[in-house]
Amino acid sequence: MGVIDACDYNEIPPDMYVVDSRMFYKIKLNKDGTINKYKARPECRGFTHVYGDDCDETYAPVTQLVTVRIVIAPCLQFRLVPYLLDVKTAFLNSNLKHVVHVKLPKGVTLAGNVRQSS
Repeated sequence: MGVIDACDYNEIPPDMYVVDSRMFYKIKLNKDGTINKYKARPECRGFTHVYGDDCDETYAPVTQLVTVRIVIAPCLQFRLVPYLLDVKTAFLNSNLKHVVHVKLPKGVTLAGNVRQSS
């Protein structure tokens, strides 16, 4: 596994909450079933936060059926073709107001050291 070089590595103060993380692995296959490539991604386990202690606001982008009908109705009325727009990464790239401390997953290399246990 490669060395992660995307953030700062600091000692965490004892009174700060640390978000746990883990690695997800996937094998991409060709049409004939042979292995094309191996993929890995780190993922934070933010669901362990406690509202009021660790975070002061939560937001989950959810659309209602009424909103979808309001968007589709003019398309049907004026014979327009609606196109799909995927905006799931809009919330992933937003600026954070607070400092977030994330624990490295098992097996991640950090400047020559390997984290063995949690």
